Amino acid sequence: MPIYNVEQYIERALLSALNQTYQNLEILIVDDLGHDNSMNIVYQLKHTHPRGNCIRIITHKKNLGLGGTRNTAIESAQGKYLYFMDSDDAIVPDCIETLYNIISQEKVDFVAAGINQIDENENSLKITNYPNITRKGKLCMAQYFYEEKNDIWVTTWNKLYNLSFFKRISYSFFGTCVPRRHSNACHARFKYQIIYLNQPNNISL
Repeated sequence: MPIYNVEQYIERALLSALNQTYQNLEILIVDDLGHDNSMNIVYQLKHTHPRGNCIRIITHKKNLGLGGTRNTAIESAQGKYLYFMDSDDAIVPDCIETLYNIISQEKVDFVAAGINQIDENENSLKITNYPNITRKGKLCMAQYFYEEKNDIWVTTWNKLYNLSFFKRISYSFFGTCVPRRHSNACHARFKYQIIYLNQPNNISL
């Protein structure tokens, strides 16, 4: 989870991660050297929440931006799977467990979750759900996108990835989107739901 000037949202986001039904979690916090109270909130939860010991904090030596925090997470992750979560989002309590149950049983590179886009008053703006399908290879992904006119959020944060996916394609983040890698290299499955807070200044990869 990248941390940079998000004190308004970080407690809600981190609590949604800490309160997951899936137990074997490592929560990577990447401090990108913001100037507000965000990290104090993180440290407070780390020391007071019953599952606070699963939080691991990595502090950058200089600000690297959102793409840089993603790269740090990939390089530092110790598990087999990786879920990117932005610090102004929230995930439903059984999100990780549901996605894990799929990706651990099927040979897929990532599992994509549906999205409930809300405003700051918790009003739902748009719900995007995916059918329970499996797609493999560039042709099938292109068919899903273009020929069948299906929609998918080309972001990192609504997907549980097999960490080997990033190692296999030597992937690194440097821009603001990831469509080419997803369409060229993926065996994908679509499932479930997260909550995305819609705000004008939000930047997500």
